[in-house]
Amino acid sequence: MPAGVAAPLPDGFPHGRAVCPVCWDFVDLENDALTDHDAFTGPSDEQDAAARAAWFNTHGWADETATVSD
Repeated sequence: MPAGVAAPLPDGFPHGRAVCPVCWDFVDLENDALTDHDAFTGPSDEQDAAARAAWFNTHGWADETATVSD
């Protein structure tokens, strides 16, 4: 799935990864596409949870690449 790097927070999170529009995980890119990954099942620890919350509170949940179909 084609993707671009997610905008970083001041601390660098999500560190060059992209948001998967299907599972909302931050995923590594290879050749401007999401790498294969398991669906997001929750943050790995409290620090990851806080970073994810800060990112989504700053940048939102909208997928700007999505288009509305009739």
